[in-house]
Amino acid sequence: MKEDLAKAGFAFGVSENYVDLVTKAITNNEGYLIENSSKEHAKFLIYSLFLTAKKSLKIFSGSLNESFYADKNILDLFNKKLEDNVTIEIVVEKKERTNPLFNINSPNLTIRQTKLKSNKNHFILADDSFFRMEKVHTSGFPNEVQAIAMFKKTNISDGLVSAFNELR
Repeated sequence: MKEDLAKAGFAFGVSENYVDLVTKAITNNEGYLIENSSKEHAKFLIYSLFLTAKKSLKIFSGSLNESFYADKNILDLFNKKLEDNVTIEIVVEKKERTNPLFNINSPNLTIRQTKLKSNKNHFILADDSFFRMEKVHTSGFPNEVQAIAMFKKTNISDGLVSAFNELR
């Protein structure tokens, strides 16, 4: 896994220190918050969460922004996880028909558009434990996303599982 994370960090243009921080958190199951302050960090954390998932991924997003989810590295890993029988459930506020994720046909993939008006922050949850949760979008620019991530099961993880279940 360390080698995969190092390659991904290089591919996404993330500093070696940031890769080391995330790798240490994953490897040692350490419960510290990791800040996400750039598009590159976001892609790397999304990739890292996909990589760690053994059973399930739950994603709640506004529209699965293509600048993140259409990235070749992320798409390739997404498809590999489906082939490895990882169950992926996605709830979006609106479907962007051009997003390649919406064209994937797999029994392990469910994509739903919620009818609920949500004030919940967007998030990804791997195996109901590790997560990346976005802060409120204040800039109005979808590519400028602040978020936090953690690679240890906590009460925050449990809250995200509950939030996801409400949105389905």
